[in-house]
Amino acid sequence: MNVRLAAGVSRPRRDVGGLVSAAVVGALALVLTAVSALWPATEPTPSDDRQPVTEQTRAIGDLAFTAVANGLGPVERNRANGGAAVDDGDPISISGQVFERGLGVFAPSRVRLYPGGLCTRFVAWIGVDDSLRGSAGAVFQIIGDDSVRYESERFAPGDPAREVEIDIREIQNLDLVVSSEENGTSRAAASWAEAALICLPE
Repeated sequence: MNVRLAAGVSRPRRDVGGLVSAAVVGALALVLTAVSALWPATEPTPSDDRQPVTEQTRAIGDLAFTAVANGLGPVERNRANGGAAVDDGDPISISGQVFERGLGVFAPSRVRLYPGGLCTRFVAWIGVDDSLRGSAGAVFQIIGDDSVRYESERFAPGDPAREVEIDIREIQNLDLVVSSEENGTSRAAASWAEAALICLPE
């Protein structure tokens, strides 16, 4: 049976392009779903890389002493040991080499510090100071928790400064000791130049 459309009425057309696009999108969705099922997303792997810890340098001349003994007058901060008064010493000088910071002592001497197990190294330049004419020789010791960690050879007046760097990890009490000559009867002006603790941040 033939159906005639009324005048002015057109036969509806099918949107073939839209049907094809919908079919393609549906097929792609099925493919992506299948791939996701076969290859599940993975969590990011945590990195073991850590930011380096920045160590702190603490000048000995700025730290408190927990115990101190000195052969003449006070231990001087950032200057050589002078006489009986405070701050009466010259700049620290070892064999003509001048240092801005450190400790000036007069043997026999002992200075105790408290790193409290938070520091890794002790560093200094050591030697007989130029401030005292006729000074005796000196021997330096670094003692950590009553155990000798370093002992120098005898320094004579005029010997060049020697750099020391000592591992002090886990050390609670640190003693800086200077003795004069072997019999301990002569006195010597000595300096712990540029002495510092290298510590972990608190």
